[in-house]
Amino acid sequence: NDIMWKRQPPRGAKATSRQYARNTDNILFYTKSNNYIWNAMYKQYDSKFLKRFKPDEKGRLFIDCPLGNYSEESIKNFEKEDKIYVTKNGKKRLKRYLDEQKGEAISVIWDDIFEVNSQAKERVGYDTQKPEALLERIIKSSSNENDIIADFFCGSGTTGIVAKKLNRKYILCDNNPRACEISKERINNINSDFNDNNK
Repeated sequence: NDIMWKRQPPRGAKATSRQYARNTDNILFYTKSNNYIWNAMYKQYDSKFLKRFKPDEKGRLFIDCPLGNYSEESIKNFEKEDKIYVTKNGKKRLKRYLDEQKGEAISVIWDDIFEVNSQAKERVGYDTQKPEALLERIIKSSSNENDIIADFFCGSGTTGIVAKKLNRKYILCDNNPRACEISKERINNINSDFNDNNK
């Protein structure tokens, strides 16, 4: 995948330059083989979509959709599970209950994670610092607990911080002494926090 991460609306010089403003980063997702870890990721439905759900006679919220190519046997099973909605015209449609949905599947356009701005609590003063939420999505989707996460251009060390919080092992590298200094300090601080919480 070629993932497009939308940071924030263009402001300042970006908004007034004589070209389209750049406010996205590209993230490449690829694997070494066909044998890889994949944990599907979801986000909450937006309020506009949630308004399409309606309550059934028991007050349970659902949305109806076409039955598609389900067999008669499957439709009978859906009816037993109270998952068939009959329209005024007598047409059968499938009920999808809100409480059974995982959310909206994450696509290749990520516009729900904000960059680390000047007011952010996690800001450490490193120019290319990425938000923890961004690395959390990447790490969760492609690894499990106790797996090893490697970042060979670690910058401010956010990958290591998030890997530690998600119970992953990690390898961080960078040839910038300032990056190594900031990463080491952040890792030491989070190790200290973990030790204090486990006393």
